[in-house]
Amino acid sequence: MVPVSALTALPQTMIIDEAVRVVAEKKYMRIPVYSDTVYNIVGILNYFDLLDMLLKRREKPAVGLDEATVADCMRTDVFYVPETKKVGPLLMDMQRKREHMAVVVDEYGGAVGIVTVEDIGEEIIGSIDEEYNKGEKLYKMMSPGRYLINGRMKIDDLNQILLTGLPEGNYETLGGFLIHQVGRIPLRRERIEFNGIIFVVENADQKSIREVLVVFPPKLERPRTQNA
Repeated sequence: MVPVSALTALPQTMIIDEAVRVVAEKKYMRIPVYSDTVYNIVGILNYFDLLDMLLKRREKPAVGLDEATVADCMRTDVFYVPETKKVGPLLMDMQRKREHMAVVVDEYGGAVGIVTVEDIGEEIIGSIDEEYNKGEKLYKMMSPGRYLINGRMKIDDLNQILLTGLPEGNYETLGGFLIHQVGRIPLRRERIEFNGIIFVVENADQKSIREVLVVFPPKLERPRTQNA
């Protein structure tokens, strides 16, 4: 969890141009938005929503979007969770609701921090690593929505970390799943798509898949909203 004291958050009254500078500097996909105090988080500014706002302003400069604030494009369906919630149930809730960020609150409703799927993934990775060869890298975030995954990572572990929702079958690993999809061992740089998620074989030999780049298109990277 990222505590409030270390959190990058924006006031809902901040104008769009200032928000763009913060997003460009921090390179975050989502930034919490607060009202009056950072302990009162009321929304989430999504990179894609901000981009949509900028495109609309470029297409229709006379509409008055120059005066728009963060409140005009933030998402208000914040996923709040109590600070006493365990990691396992939290991950299950986020997976079921397709949430990528949760705001952790205390018993009085004040924010104490945020937690993301990636945070939970790092927590789980600590225990998962013990099941694999020592020093073998399993998971690396390359950029928002792009992850380099070891082909030997188990499907259950991958579903927990990235909410991929891959089905069970006569295989245990990501490499086995991709082989099952195409009926053979894929070639290096071969692209395989499943439910909108793109899998690019980065490293493979004649017998197995070693590394896979998993790419989530923007439409899957965006969590559901009340207006979607």
